[in-house]
Amino acid sequence: MARTKTTDEALAEVRSLIDESNNATVSSVDDILPSLNRAQMFAFDILARKYPDPLLQYQNYTLAYETQEMAMPENIFEDRIEKLEFFNNGYYYPCKRISYRDISEYEAPVNIPFPNYYCVIGRTIRFLPKATGSFQLRIWSIREPDELVTSQGRITAVSTSNNYITVEDLGSDLTSEMDNLNSFMNVVDGSTGAIKQTLQISSIVGNKITIRATPIRTSVLNRTVSPSISVDVQPDDYVCVVQGTCVPYFTFPIYNFLVQYASNEMRRKLEHQAQGDDALREIFEKQIERSWVGREATLRVKMKSKHWGQKNISRRNYSH
Repeated sequence: MARTKTTDEALAEVRSLIDESNNATVSSVDDILPSLNRAQMFAFDILARKYPDPLLQYQNYTLAYETQEMAMPENIFEDRIEKLEFFNNGYYYPCKRISYRDISEYEAPVNIPFPNYYCVIGRTIRFLPKATGSFQLRIWSIREPDELVTSQGRITAVSTSNNYITVEDLGSDLTSEMDNLNSFMNVVDGSTGAIKQTLQISSIVGNKITIRATPIRTSVLNRTVSPSISVDVQPDDYVCVVQGTCVPYFTFPIYNFLVQYASNEMRRKLEHQAQGDDALREIFEKQIERSWVGREATLRVKMKSKHWGQKNISRRNYSH
């Protein structure tokens, strides 16, 4: 497993940079952690514009008979829909996005198996023209970043047969109180920060966490709650509260940016000058913007020019 960084390490590095150990002056939970989350949203916005590939996700839906509108899925970052496709006879067909201003041009009582166009109105997706039957679609979008929270311990041993895990340095936020939200926890991949599972705690004895085989809820905060530990859960993964992840995504260069951004904000809170720090933060910001460099290009040349194929016409007249 690759060495990674945790939110706790980021908190410690920010404190080291601002040279402030007094938690009453600068609180790790109330001040630094929210700043790290603001920095993460900033970094995700840059990636979404410059290099969205690591943030892409897709979801499949089956829409009922003559459905013309659906609510936008909740876990889409800034409502960024990248692509929408319909499934028919074993193939996916792209659906073109149009402006709400052009809706009247495509609304017609036609007999089609699935719509050809869509537009976004607020947080509603409207399909045009209206299909005469049920249909399937696939939505490609930018995923919402998981909130950064503190770690509640690194997993040292896993027993899938007995449904328990042991952790190193168990935090104090988790509880076995059944009706408490913190009785639910996320298991986080120690390398990527991806949330592997959401589980409910049955009991905590020392550093041993036993999982409830019959969770009182099937989902929490839009996460499915599992009754048993997955075989994917391994030592060196982490546990944290259900609200998020304790391992920042896309460690380099985002981690450096998070730390520098938060330290700048904390210096301003302490009324310190941060001009040199702003320049350093801009360097990390540029690194995030250039995350795509060195990867295989995905731009495709499309022959849209009406002059293509005519003699004596430059073949540079392409559009990307």
